[in-house]
Amino acid sequence: MKSHRHNWLDRLRERFKWHVWPVIHRLAWPVVWLRRRLRPHKISMRRLEGGIAGSEHPLTMLFAAKEHKAYLQELVFPKVTRETDLGVARLMDVFRPEYGRGKNAGMVILETNQSLHQWLDDGSWFFIPAWVVGEVRLPLPEKTLRSDTIRTIRRKIRKYGFEYEAVGTTEQFKDYYYNMHVPYITKIYGPAACVQSYEEMQTRCEAAGFDLILLRKKDRPDVFVSGCLIIYEAHGPRLWSFGVRDGNVELVQEGVLSALYLFCFEHLLKKGFAQVNMGGNRPFLRDGVLAIKKRISQTLLLGRWEGFALKVLELTPATKSFLVNNPFIFLANGRLHGAVFTTAPLTVTMVGELADEHFYPGLGKLLLFFFERNVRFQMSDLPPELAARVEIRAAAEVVSGHLHLP
Repeated sequence: MKSHRHNWLDRLRERFKWHVWPVIHRLAWPVVWLRRRLRPHKISMRRLEGGIAGSEHPLTMLFAAKEHKAYLQELVFPKVTRETDLGVARLMDVFRPEYGRGKNAGMVILETNQSLHQWLDDGSWFFIPAWVVGEVRLPLPEKTLRSDTIRTIRRKIRKYGFEYEAVGTTEQFKDYYYNMHVPYITKIYGPAACVQSYEEMQTRCEAAGFDLILLRKKDRPDVFVSGCLIIYEAHGPRLWSFGVRDGNVELVQEGVLSALYLFCFEHLLKKGFAQVNMGGNRPFLRDGVLAIKKRISQTLLLGRWEGFALKVLELTPATKSFLVNNPFIFLANGRLHGAVFTTAPLTVTMVGELADEHFYPGLGKLLLFFFERNVRFQMSDLPPELAARVEIRAAAEVVSGHLHLP
């Protein structure tokens, strides 16, 4: 395949997306409003029950999802032990407070989008984007280059003799897609993997322009073992997809993916780029990929349009365990924020530790929900730079019906 930098069709599509479509959306709002009332959005509701990590008690939740169903179920439950069909309901009815009453559930998760959430939210729902997008400025800051993370990556590059090559032939693209990309994501994500067809990926790459960065070992120069697709969008380059030959976990442990990040940065710097879009990240602060990108200076930019509405109905032991074990990123008033729940005591030291672990560049605020209150604690006790990043909340607020999000 022939690699292009940009083409006029891609630039036209991007201009329409960012400049024309928002105007059309505003003008069409009366029609959208009328349609939502005459033909309300409907969803198939289920009640799921199963054991979760960190709790002896089973978690019961009300649930509706299609595209991200496998991902959400795997995130919440290792195994669903009981499933009850609650039938089809109007989305606006599910958002109402009375829907969850009497259904013996600790929380509700619905697959929806930002527009529907903003329209229906009564102030008691979080909106968690299905993906959050981040970028890295190039070259990497000196502090990052001296970090243990970068030193470890470079040590593995030397140890295993990793080197890269930028390619773009049809044969290499096919090899990457069928023998690296698809095996890797299906092995890592299982039923939750989002696999684009070869034709879709090929068309997107040819329209935007691309480079395929392939990694090999010096002692086996004829075999590429992993790769990354960089596509060149109107707003700049994006690391779009990764792959490891045959989904080989041993290669991942050797550090091929981390090495690819550095090789892609090196390649883009040579081409004169000052930043790179790192692609989508799952919105949970303990996600491994999100954590790695944080250590190489990723800053979060925005949340995708589609996502999940989350409402806590009751702070059962199982619900508390889920919230404690799954700190998440949510969207409120146009900005990304973080939510962390903890059973630890509320002290200045603990606030500092939680902020160091979970605050991510690009977040507006990190909301810390404590199950244990300390009446003697004052926000004025925190150093100013820490107080500017966090908000301290009582965990009981999430079932009060009023989240008061930033």
